[in-house]
Amino acid sequence: MKNIEENGKLKVTLYHGTNSIFMDSILEKGLGYCNPISDLNVKATAAAVFELAKEHISESILYQKNFVSFNKMIKQEVTKSFNYQHGQTYLSPSMETASNYAVSNLYGSEFVSYTLKFIEELIKHDISIVKDLANDNPDLFNLLRLRSSPILIGLDDLPISWLKDERGNSPEHNIKYLQEIQGNSYESLCKQTNFRLTSVVPSDQISIYLINHLAKRNFAYYKLHLLRSVVE
Repeated sequence: MKNIEENGKLKVTLYHGTNSIFMDSILEKGLGYCNPISDLNVKATAAAVFELAKEHISESILYQKNFVSFNKMIKQEVTKSFNYQHGQTYLSPSMETASNYAVSNLYGSEFVSYTLKFIEELIKHDISIVKDLANDNPDLFNLLRLRSSPILIGLDDLPISWLKDERGNSPEHNIKYLQEIQGNSYESLCKQTNFRLTSVVPSDQISIYLINHLAKRNFAYYKLHLLRSVVE
């Protein structure tokens, strides 16, 4: 069994699922430099969108299926089972988990994606007041016009000092668990183990894959195409 810690670095690959709309920023400034939640003023816009949705589209299927989770994201809640905090860069040792996240969230970030889904629903129901929000936050609304694709970022040899666990605590219990599950069942057992990145990873230390998911949200059918490898 290999030791997954060496010279203060984690010797397993960590993955981040996002979207190509953020790729230029990642290549220019590194992973973790930009925060789309604050850069796009998502929290304030989402709160306003939620109130409009509650008033005008509360009977819609989208609202009924998603309003609880969306409200928890707006409040940035952390429950016993789920972390609804956004604005951090999260990493997974599971390629499947990170890929599924990228495929499931059309705009890279879960919070951004939920907000824009609700905006689209309001537009579909001709709620004209949503145009005022577009005037207040054009950068967020402009994402609706972009064509984009899910991407997967691979990170090797990250300094452990750059990592926390998902809730911002020491990563040591995560690392200990990953050490214990080394072997044939590693991929299936590591799916729920997540890290929070606390430093910016330079772009020359990043591998980027395009995820072709063939209209299916099933990792077994995904095809990964390497767009950029680590610069030696």
